[in-house]
Amino acid sequence: MFTSPLPTGVRLDPAGEGVDLGSLPIHLVLAPERDKAVVVLSGWREQGIQIVDLKTRQVTQRLLQDGAFYGAAFSPDGHHLYVSGGNIDLLFVYVWKEGVATLENQFVLAKARTEDGTGTSYPAGVAAAPNGKFVYVAEDVGDRLAVVNAATGEVAQRFPTDHYPYGVALAPDGRVFVSAWGGSTISEFRVLADGTLAYLGRIEVGRHPSALAVSGKGLFVTLAGSDRVAIVDTKLRRVARYLHDAAPGAPPEGSTPNALAITPDGKRLLVAEADNNAVAVFNVATGKLLGRIRQIGIRPRSPKRVANS
Repeated sequence: MFTSPLPTGVRLDPAGEGVDLGSLPIHLVLAPERDKAVVVLSGWREQGIQIVDLKTRQVTQRLLQDGAFYGAAFSPDGHHLYVSGGNIDLLFVYVWKEGVATLENQFVLAKARTEDGTGTSYPAGVAAAPNGKFVYVAEDVGDRLAVVNAATGEVAQRFPTDHYPYGVALAPDGRVFVSAWGGSTISEFRVLADGTLAYLGRIEVGRHPSALAVSGKGLFVTLAGSDRVAIVDTKLRRVARYLHDAAPGAPPEGSTPNALAITPDGKRLLVAEADNNAVAVFNVATGKLLGRIRQIGIRPRSPKRVANS
């Protein structure tokens, strides 16, 4: 299997099995059963979600939306899936049953529009309250975090954040963290007994904080503008250290880390590098970069392969 040609005329061979997806797959989340993945599409050609069977490597569903941007999360009981509506200012609610998503509702987050028709909320990252009663939605253009009633769609609370809130992460201890890719901070909240939130403050982490992941080692934050990953001590509420993600011999900006995941054993951090076409692998305990998973084999426009390794 080969990818489409790059502008240079060469092709990159995938390092592992690939799955052909739709336009601009920007985010994915695992289904509660962990046998399927929900992929958010946010391209010009199409927006919405695709459901991928991880065993067969096949797309089993393709559900288009009039808008979509980054956010997707399952309810705690696994019966509902919430997906961002991007520039149309909607939160899409799907029923999830036996690996199939069915549209149930659309919650309106804002009715106002800018002069060019763009939304004024622009939901991005999404997380569900532990009790399932609320959905926490980063309103990217609105510079806010919205707390949405999962039953009625009403906005129960709104909190200001730094510029362009992006990712939302729920920690096991009942705290919620929101990155702001247009700023340099993470906003922190505490989940109250009824599922609403109390604002705790902001934590300075560095320029362009984007994707978030939480583990027992702390909060991991990709800093897409400086090729670093910040590891935040959530008890002390400050950055404990940085992982440096610049490519060898490259300037300090250019890898563009924009997504991350922690392996099930908690020992490895996987960081997607948007401009390296690679995934960096770090040892969580030592912070050492162990290597990059990428395909260096290329071939020109003709079928003959000129390099492969």
